[in-house]
Amino acid sequence: MAAHGEVVVLGAGIVGVSVALQLQLRGRPTILLDQQGAGEGTSFGNAGLIQREAVMPHPFPRALATLLSYARNRSTEAYYRGTMLPRLAIPFLRYWYKTPVKTVTGRLPGIMRH
Repeated sequence: MAAHGEVVVLGAGIVGVSVALQLQLRGRPTILLDQQGAGEGTSFGNAGLIQREAVMPHPFPRALATLLSYARNRSTEAYYRGTMLPRLAIPFLRYWYKTPVKTVTGRLPGIMRH
């Protein structure tokens, strides 16, 4: 059977299926390929897993030592190309402004409740 599509999505896990569905909703002929059935790979083992701690963004670091560690590209938590800093400066400042530690940690107890 020959299949025709404009876009090929490899992997029929939760991400692949979601991407394929969104592409189709946007009118793009899409083919979804996987060696197994949809959701039978890694997604099968992780079904229903939602990390509670990932609901809120991590606050942008404010401690000078942490900022300097990131600035020197010596941290495993964040790595960047120096040439990208001019393009990243505004998004970084917005992120810093919108994620004060008090705001993020103040909302966590309500979010973490079951």
